[in-house]
Amino acid sequence: MKAWILEKQAKIEERPLRLAEVPTPHAKDGEIRIKIT
Repeated sequence: MKAWILEKQAKIEERPLRLAEVPTPHAKDGEIRIKIT
C-alpha cells in the first residue's frame, strides 16, 4: 500500500513528507483495521 511517511518534524515548505510503498498492516488480537479510501 502507499503511505505518506513523515521523516522529520519540519515546516511544510521543507517538504518533510515522502510517499512510499509499505507493507499492508495486519490487525493483532484486540485490534481492528479500518480501510480509508
